Parts: sequence; structure tokens; C-alpha cells
Amino acid sequence: MTSFLRFILLFIVSMMLNSCFSSFESTKKITDSDVDKEVKNTPAVICSVIDTILSPNYLHWDAGKRFVVLDKQVKLILSPATADLSEGDTLVYSGCGTQNMFGVEETVLLNFTDSKGGAYSFDTGRSQREYAATRSTAVPFLLDADLLDLAREDVVGKHYYVRTSYWYDSDDKVIAGKKFVKVKILDVVPGNKVYSLKVYFDYAGLQAAIYVSAADNSVASRRFSNLFSTSDIRNYYPAISDENWALITESKVQAGMTKEECRLALGVPAGIDRIPTYDTLQEIWKYSDGVYLIFVDGILTKYRK
Repeated sequence: MTSFLRFILLFIVSMMLNSCFSSFESTKKITDSDVDKEVKNTPAVICSVIDTILSPNYLHWDAGKRFVVLDKQVKLILSPATADLSEGDTLVYSGCGTQNMFGVEETVLLNFTDSKGGAYSFDTGRSQREYAATRSTAVPFLLDADLLDLAREDVVGKHYYVRTSYWYDSDDKVIAGKKFVKVKILDVVPGNKVYSLKVYFDYAGLQAAIYVSAADNSVASRRFSNLFSTSDIRNYYPAISDENWALITESKVQAGMTKEECRLALGVPAGIDRIPTYDTLQEIWKYSDGVYLIFVDGILTKYRK
């Protein structure tokens, strides 16, 4: 068999094998970079103090600096472990020290007092040398009260367009809100151990809140600039009908919507399956909460929500 015939045979076999699997494309994983791209594609990005200000290095702390307790689990990191602290309590910084454990380099101890006169220390597990090279000193379960004050000064009283419909009421229960609607910021208060700030706002007489991740937190998707916009996002999508936009603001979809409209309504899917047929391309979007959408040639035909 000549080289040319061998090449032709291998090519035919390869095409046959490919055809066995061409009817289904495995799930596409949505990565963090995909989410970042989605965020960047959303217009009117803003820069807020909430997203940029870090709690300064403890070397710059003065005695009397205040911290708010975000979770009673703070007692797990304090010594003595009998700390009787609850969410919303205030700890006051009283100075620092060092501790040498097992003959290794001395680690920094941060000392605090509470309103009842109780004294506590937090072993950072890091040396002064290590801290000298860092900008921030974030203590788990504690919120720098100065950062809270700066956040209030920056956003309270201003109007923004909220980008999520995942709202909380005054009892901290999840309610179905709207996205891309204009709200007025009422207050910024301590959040929880995951999202350190809670932003209260007013929408048409309804008061609700959203948890926000400060710059010291690692949850970038919950940053203020990813949850609020200074511009009316509706203006960036003039081709979308008023009917479909009303559904989008309520995080709803209906048959006939485009992929862009569904992305605006529900966000980025957790995975995508693509199934080519004889004359169409069927695409299935899967969300982590069980929702799935089926598109044919880019138009939503079926969904489960």
C-alpha cells in the first residue's frame, strides 16, 4: 500500500470515528475567567471605596481602633476561647505583642478589649517581617469600623441601578427583588462572616438589602461595582422589547428570547451542552439550581425554572 493510499484510508477512518460522536458535545465548563468576562461585558462599571479600601497594616493602627464582630465564631480565633461575643459587638485594639512557639520565628499577637473590660488576643501566625511586606491586616470575623464609616460616606444617599434580584428583607430573609432598577442607598451596616458589608436601599418604597464583599474579602463577584451601576443598563440594550426587559428585571425568561436576553435575566450558566442536528444547533444551558434552557439556533424554545 502506497503512502498516499494509507493516508486516504486513515482519513476515512478518522471521519467515521468523528461522526460517531459529532451528535453531542460534552459539557463546557464555565471558568472564573468566563464570569469575569461576563462582568466586564456589563456596562457602567463604577469604582467605590468599598472595592478599594483595605484595613491598613496593624503597624499603622492606633490604640482605640474599633472593630465590629461579624460572627460569634470569632471566639474560635481569640485567646482565651471563652470570649462571650456576638454579632454587632465592638472590639477595641489595645496594642500588639509577639509570641514564640516551638522555637520558630516570633509571631504577632493583636490585643483587643470589649465593652465589658474583657481582654483577648489574636495570634496572626505571621511574623513582623512578613507583615512589613503586606498592605493589609484582615482579622477573620471582624470588620474594621473605619472601613465601614468610609463606605457609608461614599455611597449613602446616592442612587444606583442594582444588578441582582437576590434581595434580603429586614428579617434577613431572601425575597424576590428586581435587577437593573434604580434604588437609593440608605445605609451600610456590618454583614456576616462571608460578606462583610450589608447595603440597605429603597426601591419604590420597599426597603431591602444586599450583602457585599469588601476589598478584604476574596469573593470578587460580590463586590459593590459588580452589584450596582451608576447608569441605567436598559439604555445599552435598545433592541430588547419592553416586554422582555420587564421579564429580565424579574429574572424571568420566556420562549422566543435570545441567548443575550436569557443571560441578562439569569446570568452565566454553570455548563453548556451543544447538540448539532441535521439542520440546526441545539444548545442546552444548565444552572446550578436545576434550571435549564434549550435554544435552537440561538432562540429559547423550552426551559425549566
